Amino acid sequence: MEHLASLRATPGLRVIGPADAIETVEAGIAMGWERYTGAGGAFVGMMGFGASAPGGVVLEKFGFTPETVVRAALNLLGKPEVEGV
Repeated sequence: MEHLASLRATPGLRVIGPADAIETVEAGIAMGWERYTGAGGAFVGMMGFGASAPGGVVLEKFGFTPETVVRAALNLLGKPEVEGV
């Protein structure tokens, strides 16, 4: 997030412009990402902390799967779910 913030501070460089739908995915806490997703955006990330397990297990437990990210994006766009996702 720090790198994205530094890019946004560069005069004349536009990293994220106006959009109808912005989804952020972060294998960490949501704090700070709301400035990029906005009120109508979607965030896929941790809303709690304290789990300890092998990386893949923790990622799946907290919903960091391709299916979860796609589902959130489809929901954000008002699209029906796709079979198998």
